[in-house]
Amino acid sequence: MPIYQGGSGSNALLFRYTIEAGDWDGDGIKISSGINTSNSTIKDEVGNHASLTLNNVGSMSRNGD
Repeated sequence: MPIYQGGSGSNALLFRYTIEAGDWDGDGIKISSGINTSNSTIKDEVGNHASLTLNNVGSMSRNGD
């Protein structure tokens, strides 16, 4: 599971995930069109809801597959 690293008060949040032995995804990583907050919210300091849309996500295919 990704772990929150920081970014509070900025326009970018940082999460990290360390790949460990046994982690395997034989058909590649799939990215959905948005972030699922599991019934939580992300708001700025004045209470505006964050956009949960992912933009400009790079290719997740391996070796150009």
